[in-house]
Amino acid sequence: MKFRFFLYLLFFFFSSRVALACPGTPQFTFPATWCVNSPVTFNNTSTNNPQSYTWTFGDASAAVTVTNDNDQTHTYTATGTYQIKLIRTFSNGCKDSVMHSITIVANNQNPPTFNFSPNNGCANVPVNFTN
Repeated sequence: MKFRFFLYLLFFFFSSRVALACPGTPQFTFPATWCVNSPVTFNNTSTNNPQSYTWTFGDASAAVTVTNDNDQTHTYTATGTYQIKLIRTFSNGCKDSVMHSITIVANNQNPPTFNFSPNNGCANVPVNFTN
């Protein structure tokens, strides 16, 4: 009787420690570098259909939870490098996630300046550009 109880405890202990493997793969694509104050789109390329997706964008904004795999758009208001995380949650409680970094840079407010010569002429005349 004690042996049977011991086997039951072992079974319970090991069976309760088995991790659920979520089906498919969480993934998204995006530009590695983007401009501040410009909306950036994160393309959800995850496989399988979880119950929900939660996006965190690595800044002070609140997490966004959606029940579809639509792409998400976010606007960063400061330059820097941010960690974007996509979490998939399935109805059986399984969760998995993927994380990537994006670098947000300042908009180029100053157009490039250069000189060129000659500034008139015919076709096939070489033009020299200087910065």
